Amino acid sequence: ILAEKIYYLLKNNGYASKDHIIMHSANALDEAGLAVLEKLINENENLFCKYSLSWIYEAIADASGDTDKYIQVVKKYSVINENTVCDIAARLIKKQRTEEAIDWLLHQPHDVSLKDKPNQFNPEKVSYSKRFGLLIDAYETQSMTKEAQTLRWLLFEKTLSKQHYDALIKHQPSQEIEATKKRAYQFACEKFNGCLDTLLEFLSEIQVYNKLDSIIQEKNDDIGESNYYLYRPLSKTLASAGYFVSASLLRRKLIHGILNKAQSKHYKYAVSDLNIARRFSKEITDWGNFETHAQYIEELKTLHKRKSAFWSKVGDG
Repeated sequence: ILAEKIYYLLKNNGYASKDHIIMHSANALDEAGLAVLEKLINENENLFCKYSLSWIYEAIADASGDTDKYIQVVKKYSVINENTVCDIAARLIKKQRTEEAIDWLLHQPHDVSLKDKPNQFNPEKVSYSKRFGLLIDAYETQSMTKEAQTLRWLLFEKTLSKQHYDALIKHQPSQEIEATKKRAYQFACEKFNGCLDTLLEFLSEIQVYNKLDSIIQEKNDDIGESNYYLYRPLSKTLASAGYFVSASLLRRKLIHGILNKAQSKHYKYAVSDLNIARRFSKEITDWGNFETHAQYIEELKTLHKRKSAFWSKVGDG
């Protein structure tokens, strides 16, 4: 009876409001009920579109805990692509069928392995994707530690993510941790060719403030003017570590970003940044190749002298 009720709801599933009903009812349906529901769907397939048949049969297979049936459904009603390969692999890993999962992740829908190392991922074949995390899980389950670490390093190279860096260090033998940290730092500073903001954020996260300070000064012209999510906390961190010049330079970037776009509704933030930069300037005796705060103010007045709404707020501050 329950299977018939669920069938009726699925048949009248307007706005996809009943998409999760099979999984929510799996325990109550039990194996016999799922078989009845599948039979009803099968006998009335003409009432459902291909997409609906796909997720309904997938849900029945999941509720039954039948991974092979799930794979058959995907092959019949869907397409083998990045998403479905990952969905299949995740289910195989959950069933401890990790060798099969690795095979799917490396060879479906096309071969993304290294020719001379068929159990390893070729980074040139596929961009960053969910595959990576699933492959690492599968490698670890199979005690393929070297392959897992190789993939973690690849993830770090592509992203400079602290998350991937931490995972890499965590799984490294204790006697190799310092060498790995050094290698990661050197790669970030010398070979990473991605976004400069990504590099700045990584160096801040691993607390190498002296290098962070030097890069901000050396590449000041390349730093953007709008990433306040990064620059404001970064400026605060640098100032706390005693690097007031680079902390001030980041505030100047944000001020210019707002004034260059004449964003009057954001002038209060530019004023705040300017006041903070003024406070930092009191700690600086050597500005190097950069203008002092007083010189910077004069330059700002020349460039943006017509922005009276901004200067009136500065006067008030």
